[in-house]
Amino acid sequence: HTAFCVLLYYAPRTTACFMVQPFIGISIYLGITLLRRNEMWKAIALTLVLLLACTLVYATPSPATWVRKIFIGYDENFYYCLSIERNQPGSYFKYNDHVFFCKYKNNGTITKKILLRETHHQDTTPLGIGSWTHKEKIKSPFELETYLIENHIFYAFPSDNLRSYNIVFDEDGMTLKKEKNKILLIGSNELNKYIKGYVKNMKVVEYYESKNYFYFVVKYGLGCYDADFCQAIVPINLSIIREAEKAFWKNK
Repeated sequence: HTAFCVLLYYAPRTTACFMVQPFIGISIYLGITLLRRNEMWKAIALTLVLLLACTLVYATPSPATWVRKIFIGYDENFYYCLSIERNQPGSYFKYNDHVFFCKYKNNGTITKKILLRETHHQDTTPLGIGSWTHKEKIKSPFELETYLIENHIFYAFPSDNLRSYNIVFDEDGMTLKKEKNKILLIGSNELNKYIKGYVKNMKVVEYYESKNYFYFVVKYGLGCYDADFCQAIVPINLSIIREAEKAFWKNK
């Protein structure tokens, strides 16, 4: 009876996979039925089988990487962002976080990537019931505020100047679309510079505008625990956007 009570507490918490939950529900029902019939050994056997199944499913997720970009600002030739990166190595019990300060040329080439913070997370309990430790790995200090001031970086805020259009992704690349007309902004081959393995399930979540460029924050991936998720910043010269807008006006 005690073992089955442990199962009632432990199993729902140790399976992150929703596909296993119906199996758990059925097993709990059968276990309670067996206990009521005083068939203790069958209930214990069912408990052990279920715990084994939960452990096998729970302990082996696929590795995944998540990357989030926070656009900070720009100067005449570069743009700057924070990159928050999480690596899940194929375990529900540990993952690592890194925060980087990144400097890019306006053609998308990265010229500086400085580690600001590194954190290791691990569940130290044998059953993985949520007792996490968080260890910081100390790096040499980087004065971000001083760097921003000394390099005269302009802070950026999201723009809304393209609200009359839809920004879509298809086999050709990233396009500006209005009604039935669309104009290519950047081809799929060029997008591969910013996004590894060009995929179609991409979406612009926000964009920023400087004197000479638009900077589009594009997200793709599922964002599940065992699936990759990524955000990338795609710079496009302002002249390309303006030419596309002129073409739409001509087609009116």
